[in-house]
Amino acid sequence: MNVHMRRPALHAACLLFALPLRWFTSHEALLLAATAVVFNMLFLPALAPSLYRDGEDKASSGIVFYPIAVLLMVAMLPLHVACAGWAIMALGDAAASLVGRGTALPWNPRKTLLGSLAFPVTAFVGGSALWWWISFATPSWPRMAIAAVVAALVESLPLPIDDNLTVTLAASLVFWTFAPSIVLSPMGAAVSFVLAAAALALGLLIISGAIAGFALATLLYSFEGWQAFALLAAFFVLGSGATRVAYRRKQALGVAESHKGKRVAAQAVANAGVAVVFAFLGQPLPMAAALAAATADTIATETGPLFGGRVFLLATGKVVKPGTSGGISVAGTLAGVAGAAVIACMAMALGLTRSTEFAIITLCGATGSAVDSYLGGTLEKEGLVNNEGVNFLGTAAAGLLALGMFR
Repeated sequence: MNVHMRRPALHAACLLFALPLRWFTSHEALLLAATAVVFNMLFLPALAPSLYRDGEDKASSGIVFYPIAVLLMVAMLPLHVACAGWAIMALGDAAASLVGRGTALPWNPRKTLLGSLAFPVTAFVGGSALWWWISFATPSWPRMAIAAVVAALVESLPLPIDDNLTVTLAASLVFWTFAPSIVLSPMGAAVSFVLAAAALALGLLIISGAIAGFALATLLYSFEGWQAFALLAAFFVLGSGATRVAYRRKQALGVAESHKGKRVAAQAVANAGVAVVFAFLGQPLPMAAALAAATADTIATETGPLFGGRVFLLATGKVVKPGTSGGISVAGTLAGVAGAAVIACMAMALGLTRSTEFAIITLCGATGSAVDSYLGGTLEKEGLVNNEGVNFLGTAAAGLLALGMFR
């Protein structure tokens, strides 16, 4: 089976992971979905490269947006309804892809009439079955039928956004009008949308980064309030500013960020994903430490080459050229520590942490950045994980260290 046919089959098979959710709470399912996002985005490209199509951006492919879609459904809807939406997305899309032969649709030559008919039928049956399996309750037949048909219609449109997201959003909105969840904050979603749209308009994000940033910011606001959202916004402003400073000079040195400095979805998850998890667990101190580590690493990476000086690998002490993965400099490290201190000050000012915890946040942020550099010169160098995976592990180290020190 070639990759074009294997992917739809794999998407449908992943629905097996929904079956054990019958014994989980919505919050536990949300944590599992977040874990899947991190795994697919940061680690799967290195572990299973054959799953990706030729020339496909592994950091913003359907393989990444699939678990993001599940995460959003679990956050938006009661668990049994979210699982029904998952079935609509996974089975409907797989059916449309596997039987999509014959007459093309007039508004989208890449889709066929037969595939668009198979989508709602399969989605209705699969969604109803999973609704019943999770809740032991009779599904809402009219609601299920409307969701399946609307999702099939959206899937057939030639939209520039991955259909894992568009189909999920369509089905979720149908369900949400009847059974909204209280997991997400409407105000958090609104301000996160404004921030993501502004960042996209300013050229600070590409579309995948805006979508991921919106999801992360909404979850952070929902779990720890506007103060956590403000802390995330501070990291984003500091990091984006550091990236844009002397960008042409960094291009000349060969150390500038790709995409003209615009952040992609993988970078958003790598830098803020751990903070969202700690916010979900009700742990503001580790959350702040994780964001401090992300800030420290970003500022150190972006400003270090501008100061000059020797760059060496933390793992071996060997002198390397600027821009080498895992390389650090004294000036860059000090700039990174200053960035972590800014996040620590803001966390205190916002009331997320106490004044006595300033040193903990700064120290853990700097340590997380150092872990990032060490892993960049070891695991990333060996091809075991990509740069975003290293970033994620560095922020996780900072958060776990803060949690240990607090206890």
